[in-house]
Amino acid sequence: MHRILLVVLLSAIVALLNGCSGTTSAPTESTTNSFDKTANTAMDATSSTSPGSGDGGEEQAVAFTRTHYADIQREMAVGGGEHLDAMGELLGVSADNMAEFRDLARDSYPILFQDSTPDAALVTAAIAAEVHRHPHLLN
Repeated sequence: MHRILLVVLLSAIVALLNGCSGTTSAPTESTTNSFDKTANTAMDATSSTSPGSGDGGEEQAVAFTRTHYADIQREMAVGGGEHLDAMGELLGVSADNMAEFRDLARDSYPILFQDSTPDAALVTAAIAAEVHRHPHLLN
């Protein structure tokens, strides 16, 4: 299941980085809609196994990321900060493993933000997928 989610997320990231916009008169809207669907699919795929899924942990993380997007992007680039830590907490990362979560987020930065600025839901889904690939990080 994690492998499928990773493939979906990586496909979305590759399409985003390649500027895949189709033949629409509104390429930005088309790309945004496409990635919203991909992120929603990824979120649906992980929601049953997400830490705190009963209380909407990933949904809260997406909302938080939307609100603090610039801060989280900057903190992912350097591998730390209060907003990134809060995102980790919302995704269920234990305090003892927060340093490793920061490293994962920093390592994901060049892939997610190489040539574009992905939607907050996609960023959150990609980071959540990394967390789920390392279950020892969870509470």
